[in-house]
Amino acid sequence: MASRVGPGQYLQETGRKGTWVARRMGISPTYLSNLLHGHRPWSLPLRERFAGAVGKAEAEFDFAKTYAKPAATLCRQSMEIVEERAS
Repeated sequence: MASRVGPGQYLQETGRKGTWVARRMGISPTYLSNLLHGHRPWSLPLRERFAGAVGKAEAEFDFAKTYAKPAATLCRQSMEIVEERAS
């Protein structure tokens, strides 16, 4: 069995536009972006609507994979901003 991909990775690999998928899902592009970046949770109905919009089975996706940056990266970026302001 092939490994499952995150929905954002699938969009990148296939060249599908988020606006097109969001329209087919019946949600705003901003809301889809929030889902893809982990700012909003993927409910079962949203997972099914995403899969239906791109013509795949819901089981083919790993909805836990997001575009979110690792916490260590975010902490380092925050520290760099604090250090810049202090100088």
